[in-house]
Amino acid sequence: MHEKLVADIAQASGFAPEQARLLVVRPLETFIAHSNDSAVVRLSLDSALLAARKAQVAEFCGLGRIERRRLETPRWRLACILAALSRGLPREVTERIVQPNVMAFLEEGGAEIVAAFREAVAEEARRDPSNVISVLVDDARARIISRDRGVSSPASKPCDAASKERDSSLREPPTAGSPPIAQQSPDGNIAEVSLPAPIPARAEDLVRMLDYPMQLLVKELQKVLSRPKVAKGSVSLRPDGTLAIRHEWIHGLGFDPAQVVARLKSSGWLAEPSSFQNPLVLDARVAGLLVGTRGRDLLSAV
Repeated sequence: MHEKLVADIAQASGFAPEQARLLVVRPLETFIAHSNDSAVVRLSLDSALLAARKAQVAEFCGLGRIERRRLETPRWRLACILAALSRGLPREVTERIVQPNVMAFLEEGGAEIVAAFREAVAEEARRDPSNVISVLVDDARARIISRDRGVSSPASKPCDAASKERDSSLREPPTAGSPPIAQQSPDGNIAEVSLPAPIPARAEDLVRMLDYPMQLLVKELQKVLSRPKVAKGSVSLRPDGTLAIRHEWIHGLGFDPAQVVARLKSSGWLAEPSSFQNPLVLDARVAGLLVGTRGRDLLSAV
C-alpha cells in the first residue's frame, strides 16, 4: 500500500540501495507493521519524505573538515528521517523501529547526533531552537498537516533566525546585488526574479562568492583539476567549455548533490538548463577560471 512512498523516502535518503534497505526501508516497514492507524502512518511517512528532502539541503556540519562531513552528513540526514517517522512515539515503539544496527550507525557520527535524535523523538517533545533535527522535523510535519487541511499554518514557519536560515535553503534565493526583472508565470501573475551576479575575472574572487562548505568543495575540485588523469571519469571539460562533475564524486566527499546544485545555482555557477541532473554542469565562464591552462587534458565528455 505504501511501497511507492517508502521507495521515495529511500531514494531521498541519499544512501546506496543496499544501505538504504538496511537503514531506511526496514525501519519504515517496521513502523507500518506496528501501526493500526492508516492516517497516522500516512502523516508520518509524508513527514519523513519531506524531512529527507529538507535534510538534503540543510547544513549540519558547519565549518567541519571534509573527512568529518563525509562521516556526519549522512547520519544527520538519517536521524531526521527516523525522527520524523517516530516523533512523539513511546520509547519502546521507537526502539522497535530503530534497531541496534541503525542506532550503531548514528553513533558512528558522534554523541551530538545521537543526543539530538533522542531529544527529537522523545514523548511530549517540544520545539527546541538549538536542536536542528527537532526544528526540521517540526517544520516538515506542520507543512504536511497544513497541506492536508488546505490551509497555511503559522506553525510551519521557522521560529528563530537559525531555523529561518535553514528553511531558506529549500528555496533558491536571489543573488545579492542582482537587479530584479519582471517575469510572467504560467498562471499569468507577474513576479520579480533576480538575475545571477556577474562572474568575477579571477578564480579567487569567484570562490569567495560561495559559502564556506561550497568553498571546501571547490578546493577539492581544484585539487582534482591539477591532476587530469585522476579527474577523468569524475570531472571533465566539455567541448563547449562547460565543466561536468559526476554526482558520485560529490557524494564521495560527504556532500549531498542536491544541496550542491541548489547552492551553486543560486550563485550563478551552473550552466543552463541548471536542473538537477547527473553530471552537474558548471557554466563555461566559471569552468574557464577554475580549469585555467589544464583544459586540454580534460576534453573528454562524461
